[in-house]
Amino acid sequence: MPILETKHLGKVYEGKIPYTALQDINFQMEKGEFVAIMGPSGSGKSTLLNVISTIDHPTSGNVTIDGNVPHTMRDEQLAHFRRSVLGFVFQDFNLVQTLTVGENIMLPLTLEGVAPSQIKKRVQSVAALLGIEPLLPKRTFEISGGQAQRVAIARAVVTNPALLLADEPTGNLDSKATKDVMGLFQMLNQTQQATILMVTHDSFVASYCKRVLIIKDGKLYQEIVSGGNRQAFQQKIVDAMSLLGGKPRDII
Repeated sequence: MPILETKHLGKVYEGKIPYTALQDINFQMEKGEFVAIMGPSGSGKSTLLNVISTIDHPTSGNVTIDGNVPHTMRDEQLAHFRRSVLGFVFQDFNLVQTLTVGENIMLPLTLEGVAPSQIKKRVQSVAALLGIEPLLPKRTFEISGGQAQRVAIARAVVTNPALLLADEPTGNLDSKATKDVMGLFQMLNQTQQATILMVTHDSFVASYCKRVLIIKDGKLYQEIVSGGNRQAFQQKIVDAMSLLGGKPRDII
């Protein structure tokens, strides 16, 4: 069974002139896939991620995640589903400034009522995996942007989510931190079988994925699959985006 499946997904924003943001989106993701969503500005890629992440509701069609149909859930069920089945990584980190790094990572486990001894074990384990153990006692204002995104990734994966969703995760990072963070995503995908869906405008970032879905005018326009050579894959992405008039950032 796929981890993620969208069927005839549509999203229309009502108003004086209704705006169709998504139209008949159909795709699947199997466990262990690493997929990027790309497209020109206004193409619907962020709307798609928002609908999949349950931040927004579809107008038509449905989303199934790990055998669940989240948009039919009651609020309490949905909150539990988000914390236990989904992991979120945002462009601006979304860390709680008043908490330490360790407290930020343990937050979703605390909200789920996990036993304190288990919380400590899981936080130590994920911190070791991501190489951030020395940061655990620090406050968020004492760490760099690249370190903050590592912490945000740790918080997202500490619950062992079925699906990790990343929205422009390198948007606020320099090129070195971007490479570090994408190396982490790649490691989680390859060694932990993490299933990752990421929105990005950056061809370099997308080249770390195994598959790229390009959206144009709210419709799935093209799929590009990696052949294993990252440079060749990035060039294919650049060529496809150029045809759409996109301007993907090209970090060498």
